Amino acid sequence: DNAVKAEFLRGKVLRAAIPQSRYSHYHINSSSGEPTLDHVDNDYSSPVPDYTGGYQIEFFNYLAGIAGFTFEWKLVSGGNREAYTSSWDACVADVGDGLIDVCPSFTMMKNDRMGMATFTQPITTSDFRLMVPVPRTDDSILRHFKQLGEPLSNDLWGLILGLVVFVTGLSILLSPRETDARNLKTSSYLCHEDFLDQVQDSLHSTFMALVNVGSDVDNDDLLSVKLVKSGWQIFILFTLLLYSAQLTATMVETKLNLPVSSMQDCINIRCTVCVDWQTHAQIQPEFTDTIKFEILTDSLSTAEVFAWSYNKMKRGSCDAAVLEVGVYEDNEAFHTCDYGFVGPAVYQIGQGYAINNDMVGSLSYWIRNISTVSTSKVLEDIRAVSLPPMECPMEVDTNIDSNQVEPMTLIAPIIMMGALFIAGIGVHCHHACSGLRGSVKQTPREGKLVPVSQAEHEQGVEAGWDPTPEDGIYPRATSPSSPLFLNL
Repeated sequence: DNAVKAEFLRGKVLRAAIPQSRYSHYHINSSSGEPTLDHVDNDYSSPVPDYTGGYQIEFFNYLAGIAGFTFEWKLVSGGNREAYTSSWDACVADVGDGLIDVCPSFTMMKNDRMGMATFTQPITTSDFRLMVPVPRTDDSILRHFKQLGEPLSNDLWGLILGLVVFVTGLSILLSPRETDARNLKTSSYLCHEDFLDQVQDSLHSTFMALVNVGSDVDNDDLLSVKLVKSGWQIFILFTLLLYSAQLTATMVETKLNLPVSSMQDCINIRCTVCVDWQTHAQIQPEFTDTIKFEILTDSLSTAEVFAWSYNKMKRGSCDAAVLEVGVYEDNEAFHTCDYGFVGPAVYQIGQGYAINNDMVGSLSYWIRNISTVSTSKVLEDIRAVSLPPMECPMEVDTNIDSNQVEPMTLIAPIIMMGALFIAGIGVHCHHACSGLRGSVKQTPREGKLVPVSQAEHEQGVEAGWDPTPEDGIYPRATSPSSPLFLNL
């Protein structure tokens, strides 16, 4: 009956003990109001301290006020302190042994502790999350080259490449170039320079149609070729529209080098995770043979766990660490700008009070009364006042922010353009040095300018075809019967 539970503790005096002084949870204040952190309560022969500071003390005072009970502080017994390495285990054991009525410390409700004493319903939870090195912006040249391909999947890039080759071959098949070489055997024709020249021209034309967002359909093309080019144009249009939209978003976003953002990422890349032995015992069954753990086997304090984890990540021995979020928030000494939490909780466990079995119903009733779900809003407000400020956010910000386009954004296409410029200049210089640029001939069939040898040049001069003064190019032939063209 709720009425009975509500009144059960009213007027009672509860014997209470705290595991140890721990700022900002529960501690003794000096005469000047500053917290004393010398853990005098660990010395069970010393006078009983008066805990006047800490958000957990304030919350317990709040519970006492609404439930109508008072309490007197006791020391955790020397016997249980000697029997257990953990001050919290010793405090829970004192409750189980009847030495105190309640241990008003937010104590993790582990299975072994639940067997030692009765616990209230959870007041809050301990969340253990993955902490990783804070990523830096990846502004490498390699990254900018990768950006050019990111808008489309690898499968789609493969399809585009295959279609370029297919359209090239289909165009040649439907409209083969008229040449005497076609009379040759197939094997010889496929290796003939005329056929290879057509393949080169057709491949270049098909590729440039893709780059220029449009296929060049001539009026003189055969209907079959027009249909092929029209289909290619439709594919190009929609593909390039999608590519342009995605590329715009890709090139103005900030990419973070964040290889690990969850335990699933660790599983995927088989990363190494730092963890203390107690936490490992809780999470290991879920991640057996999927994640490599670096385990701290002799941890005595939370400070040691954090320091060890930071050192391991700094040296590169661990890619991430599993640490308790609440402890990080409470202790300014653990705050860092080099590491941050990512992803959901890897492991959660309730925190409650170990309490005399006769009193658990009443205290749990009042905890439920001031709670929403399992986290007390009253507790949040009390705790917020005592939390130290953080210089840097404890969460790794994985949001992508848009940036103004800078020259570095276009470094990849600039390098590609430069490479093609250099290649073109190189080919030109090679032809010039080889004496191939001096004369070219123009076939009457296609009006194409092609290099000629010195012998052909002299033959043309003898036939009356004088080169132009500027660049040695023959004028368009008016007589296809000229000896020069009969040999083409």
